[in-house]
Amino acid sequence: WNSFPALDKDLMSEEYIDYFPLARYSQLAYNFDAFLLLGATLKVAKYLQLIEGADMIARVFSFAASNLGFVVIFFALIFYGFVNLAQQIFGTLPHFSGPTDTTTELLFMVLSKMDRAPQLFAQAPLWGPVFMTSFIILLYFSVNTLFLAVLCSSFTVNREKRDKEF
Repeated sequence: WNSFPALDKDLMSEEYIDYFPLARYSQLAYNFDAFLLLGATLKVAKYLQLIEGADMIARVFSFAASNLGFVVIFFALIFYGFVNLAQQIFGTLPHFSGPTDTTTELLFMVLSKMDRAPQLFAQAPLWGPVFMTSFIILLYFSVNTLFLAVLCSSFTVNREKRDKEF
């Protein structure tokens, strides 16, 4: 029994080889690994509380949780605005035709995969660079700086509390 009969084909054959089942299996395996990694990270954060020197990391993130929640909400609101703006400006491009496609493309842009920029600049010569510049400034610099500021502030407050305890 073979789950992927396309792998048994001769690589030099002229017939069509369907790799979709393998791709789908790889995608499911990747998603499963991502959930396992998230669970392992949460477990490590839990066990860091037991180590005397490393409990500061758990304290910082637990103290900053509410503020980080506001940062995530702020990010989501700005991101949603950019999704709507991108659909209005670049809606005729195939990767920006629907809300799901636009959201996916902009999430890739947040993760530094900006290979669609030449298509955006060709589609809208004026608004493409304006969109990309404002997207990078607001989401990269502002929200990331806000995220780090919340963590640094939380670390400072927790360090002062720890110093008062000793």
